[in-house]
Amino acid sequence: MAGMQRPAELPADAVQPWEREASGISAESEFLPGREAFSTSLTGASENGEATRLESSSGQSAWATYRIPTGGEAPGVLSLDVNMLAHSDAGLSEYYVGVANYGTGRWQWQGPFSDSHVRLALPENGALSSVNSFFATLLCHGGSNVDIVGVGLGMRNADDNTPPPVPIALTATPVAGGAELQWFPVLSGDLAGYEIFWSSQTFSAVEDAGVRSRGWIEGSTHTVLTGLAGETFIRVRSVDHNGNASEFSDEVAVTPLVGAALPLLVSIDSVSSGVGDPISITVSGADSYDYDTDGNGVFDITGDAGGSFSVDTSQPGIIRPRVRASGSGGERVALGSVSLIVSSNSRPVASATSDKSVDYLDYGGFQDAAITYTGIAEDQEDSEEQLSFAWDFDGDGIYEADTDTLAPGTVQYDTPGSYNVKFRATDSAGAWDVDTLNIDIRINQPPVVYISGPNRLYLMPDGITIFNNYSVTAMNPEGEEELNFYFDEDGDGNHEQTDTDEESASFGVTYERAGLYPVRVEVYDSRGAAGVAQMMVEVYNHSPTRVETGALDGISSSLVGFRGGIALAYRDGLADELEFMFSHDSSGTNWTEPLVLSGADVCSGQVSIMADAGENYLVITYKDETTGDLRFVEKDSVNGGGAWTAPASIDSGPQYGIYNSLVFNEDLFRFGCFYYDEDNGDLLYVQATNDKGTSWGTPVNVVSNADDTGQYCSAQIVDGNPAVCYYNVSDQDLEYIRADDANGTSWGAIIDAHSVNGEDVGVNCRMALGRIGFPIIAFNNLTTNRIHYIRSNNAQGSSWAYDDGDPLANLSGGDGSLCIGFDGTRAFAAMHVNGKLWVSQAFSFNNTNWTPARLIDDDDSDNVGLNPAVALVNGRYVVSYFDEDSGDLKVLLPRY
Repeated sequence: MAGMQRPAELPADAVQPWEREASGISAESEFLPGREAFSTSLTGASENGEATRLESSSGQSAWATYRIPTGGEAPGVLSLDVNMLAHSDAGLSEYYVGVANYGTGRWQWQGPFSDSHVRLALPENGALSSVNSFFATLLCHGGSNVDIVGVGLGMRNADDNTPPPVPIALTATPVAGGAELQWFPVLSGDLAGYEIFWSSQTFSAVEDAGVRSRGWIEGSTHTVLTGLAGETFIRVRSVDHNGNASEFSDEVAVTPLVGAALPLLVSIDSVSSGVGDPISITVSGADSYDYDTDGNGVFDITGDAGGSFSVDTSQPGIIRPRVRASGSGGERVALGSVSLIVSSNSRPVASATSDKSVDYLDYGGFQDAAITYTGIAEDQEDSEEQLSFAWDFDGDGIYEADTDTLAPGTVQYDTPGSYNVKFRATDSAGAWDVDTLNIDIRINQPPVVYISGPNRLYLMPDGITIFNNYSVTAMNPEGEEELNFYFDEDGDGNHEQTDTDEESASFGVTYERAGLYPVRVEVYDSRGAAGVAQMMVEVYNHSPTRVETGALDGISSSLVGFRGGIALAYRDGLADELEFMFSHDSSGTNWTEPLVLSGADVCSGQVSIMADAGENYLVITYKDETTGDLRFVEKDSVNGGGAWTAPASIDSGPQYGIYNSLVFNEDLFRFGCFYYDEDNGDLLYVQATNDKGTSWGTPVNVVSNADDTGQYCSAQIVDGNPAVCYYNVSDQDLEYIRADDANGTSWGAIIDAHSVNGEDVGVNCRMALGRIGFPIIAFNNLTTNRIHYIRSNNAQGSSWAYDDGDPLANLSGGDGSLCIGFDGTRAFAAMHVNGKLWVSQAFSFNNTNWTPARLIDDDDSDNVGLNPAVALVNGRYVVSYFDEDSGDLKVLLPRY
């Protein structure tokens, strides 16, 4: 039965309200009409008169479970009346039987069966529940269809150890594919039926080799045994309800005729009727038929070719009409039967209603769901007062006590689930009807809430920041339309704004002080379930810190941020020295004393500092003005302590490195450096030969032509390979080039990232990696005196987009230096414009739509913000820059 859907566990049982725990079982109670199922599959099971009809489909099962109370008596035999219906695929229908064994806690399955009247011997122990009920399940699968007309039990007699008499006069007539068997009936009060055994050789005991049996008890003394081949030896024995078996009958031998049994199909108008109602049975599949119209074992109509007959319904009870079918030559024979219940009493009609089919528990489980039920019952023979009622509110098949009423009122549910609530009406003759309601109890899920808006806001100089574009969307899983929105803009627990809407709302915020604010939205449905969304909003202003004070300290600086601090390298323009400082915290307020790294070198040009991906090493590059060499120093730690190497040359030449830019390739774990050859106007690239950057390989000429190229070079690792943007002095264009490999040994074509006829663009170009790794570049347009911004259309930088209507920050006076960065959500830029330092940010997904630039360091000076450099520290940008008026090096971070 692998792959079949069937009851997984044994049913829980309890005494029903109409039962007495110690009551005995009457003769009538040993039989249940098929309609009186304890439970059924959700699909494929339906009422059909007094029967339950099972209709399965391909790959699916249909089943019905029956409960028979026994009052403590032990059942010995299970009797089944099952009318076989046509298979969905025109084959033979069949069914399985499962008996509940409460001793093992499992179902014991047998079958498949294709016989209408099957009797099964039951185990001596374990067949009863804790309140002495017997359970059996009948199941169809894969297109088989049946009507379950009745389920009965034969009870054991504990003191009976005497076997019934031996069957006599066994005869076997050969028919096509089998043998037609007949014998005299055994007279015994507790006879369960007969077991049939056969073998290809003579035998005397069940245990003899090759002996086979049907696996069930035959209820009649006339049957056709099919599936035989060659000479076959047959014996039968009688069995009683206690499992006592007689000795074998005499052995008969038969050799079946060639051919197969007839495909006999017996169909009945209705499986149940009232006394005297006309019932007709139709048969097909043969040429001639004999009919036992009342099931007494005698064929009272023989030789009929019409294929139909009427059943005698003059007496109440269950009758089992039988048919013997034969082919034209008499060699092909089949027996078939159906079962019919004739009743003198009609069942009542039960109908249940509820005030709702779906209700909800609140999300915290503090409020139960409540359903109000009402029943209606009618009966042809009895008045309403003569009927009795019972309710099963949880659908477990056990009806609740003290529910003999049509109006049980309101029932509380505290557990979610789908409940098949049953209402049962029983008449004075014991006939009953059940109506089922499907009640769905669900947990009321809170609305799902989303909030969107900026998570960083700049505190304006007037001390007030207002932002009116926070939007909230909410979805109620229960489908209700109206929701209540409550907004708490600063996390103080007070709802500053409220709104009622179907699924969305918007609100604004006002802040007067810098800080971190948990913006919170609570959305309530009509049952009080709340969905919550929260985001942290950083309200900040800028407060520059003077980290080095001197005549020309920090004229060129570069910095890198870490989880635990900030490393800063810069050029002392007065002493022409390379110096280093380190902040021991990410707020940039605890700096070490300056450390001179250049030794006897005369440091000039651009200074670049970088760390490896693991934050293990620092490398600084600069130009030695005396020799014209590109120089470097390295340290095996990123903090303020530890020793630096002595200055060494990356490349020696007349004038190398006045412009230089470091990169670190995480895939290769190598530093690389771009630098400008001032004498030849070329752009060069060199890569370290080890992970520390203490030795370097052979430089590669990246751009070498008649033009003067390479000034203001700014590099990144773009899609795994080194790439650089730079200013072409000869053409006055912004150009970009990317290596064909990670080592930078081969280079692609030069790309005009931005070129405008008659305009000088590209000075102070700075590149960063923006959203999903696409490169972005900010630069000056000296002709229009503006600052501009472009973004790559792809991950390699092979094409670029420029919006002429959206110059970076829309600033004029773009004659100064700038830097650009990306903090994971937006691009930002710091600019020296008209003697002041400004910051602007982009908020769109592709880093367009720049905000108006904010003045972040005025300082009552006329030349603040020269040569800014940028780094990320804990997700926030940090800018270092030179205050020309005071000669100071400053570092600026957002302040809370």
